[in-house]
Amino acid sequence: MLSARKWLYAAGFALATSSLWAASANAQAATTICKDGTKSTASGRGACSGHGGVKVPEKKATKAAKTETKADAKVAKTETKAVAKVAKTETKAATKSAKTATKAAKSEAKETKAPATPAATKVGPGAADDDNPAGAIAKCKDGKYSHAKSRRGACGHHGGVASWL
Repeated sequence: MLSARKWLYAAGFALATSSLWAASANAQAATTICKDGTKSTASGRGACSGHGGVKVPEKKATKAAKTETKADAKVAKTETKAVAKVAKTETKAATKSAKTATKAAKSEAKETKAPATPAATKVGPGAADDDNPAGAIAKCKDGKYSHAKSRRGACGHHGGVASWL
């Protein structure tokens, strides 16, 4: 005779085996609907390979449409940014070229312009006023006069200051 424990094990095994057999029978009974409308008893990959693939349920189709819409929006945004960047670059280049042309014109105008001070009013070493004491601030050791704006550097090229005026 079977003990109670062995009997419970046997009953549990029989129950588990029968439920697995029922599940596999239900899996075989389930049908897959293909895109062309035909039904297939196969499930998984390749179930409707000759019929255009497995028909996507409505939820998955909606999700796929949303994903595609998001992807399209992202592409449009990227293209818009690219166009804006190109426009900004072109504007920057045009502005830079205009500034360069303006600088060139100013430089040309400076070159053609006459010097602001005539050579006769030159002040410093070798100037005509080095021998003129009028308006000088110092007499140099070499006998010349300094017309510097300040005492600093006066008679620098003439051996130093002999006397301040």
